[in-house]
Amino acid sequence: AGSRSTTSTRLVAEVARAAPVDDDPASLTAVLLAEEDRRQDERTVAPAQAPDATAPAIAPSRPWTLREAIGVGGRRTVGVLFLLNLVDEFDRAALAVLGPDIQRTFGIGDAALGFLNGIGGVLVFAGAVPFGLLADRRRRVPLVAVASVVWSAFALAGGFARSAVQLGATRIVNGLGKGVTPVHSSLLADAYPAAARGRVFAIHAAANPAGNALGPLLAGGVAALAGGVAGWRWALGLLAVPGLILALVATRIPEPARGRSDREEDAPDEVAGPLPEVDAVADPVSLAAGYERLRQIRSFSALMAGLGALGFAIAGAPTVFNLLLEDRHGLG
Repeated sequence: AGSRSTTSTRLVAEVARAAPVDDDPASLTAVLLAEEDRRQDERTVAPAQAPDATAPAIAPSRPWTLREAIGVGGRRTVGVLFLLNLVDEFDRAALAVLGPDIQRTFGIGDAALGFLNGIGGVLVFAGAVPFGLLADRRRRVPLVAVASVVWSAFALAGGFARSAVQLGATRIVNGLGKGVTPVHSSLLADAYPAAARGRVFAIHAAANPAGNALGPLLAGGVAALAGGVAGWRWALGLLAVPGLILALVATRIPEPARGRSDREEDAPDEVAGPLPEVDAVADPVSLAAGYERLRQIRSFSALMAGLGALGFAIAGAPTVFNLLLEDRHGLG
């Protein structure tokens, strides 16, 4: 409101200097509107000369150490979201590594097994959009907790499936529930200072390679201890339990105010201590407006195009690779 008031005052002064008007309020209003139309036309004709007033400030006011940044948002937020992202990888690894055992249990072919493994990954992207819309309009912490319970519960239910169709149904709901992962980024962006955001995101993203390394070891170890072809059931069930526990812990994460770190980037001294919980949500930005803004970032568009092409290999390669290891090289 203060910024709008200052802009209006300057505009009135410029108009008064440029063209004297009568004291009639109607005349003054007409001149102000005409001047504003002229400014909008100039901005449309030469957008490169007019700065984007809606662009967030990206220059940090001062450097932040990682310890200071974690102190602002608290260890619980980044720690719990890191662990949720970590255990998210476990059942994916279990389904890929133990694919040949699942294949023998249900008597299905390679194509059906590939479908079971791939459908969950595809639906992660399908679930991201509705979760994003909900996150813009509702409190995000409960959303993360509920979604984590859903995907963990259906990963656990997959161990009790009596047919390939039932297992496929659990993977569909499991994949949709995992679409909540982008909401993690929204919480992290608001909870921690913008100057340290890259490092906080790096901690969260490190859970993916860590989970890809630990998941196969845990899945194979549990299945080997359980013994038999049905050892994969024990692996799916046990590896889902940490997700259920973490979902309950996630309810204790403080809800940061939307856009808080960006708004307070110019006043870092006011950012101190853990974030208080807030009940209010900001006015939502339409999906079309958000997409149009992102589309202007050329590196983002290129990255999305590359991920779209690589996604097919990322989703299908682990299943085929593990079938190859067993069929051609005799590995358990």
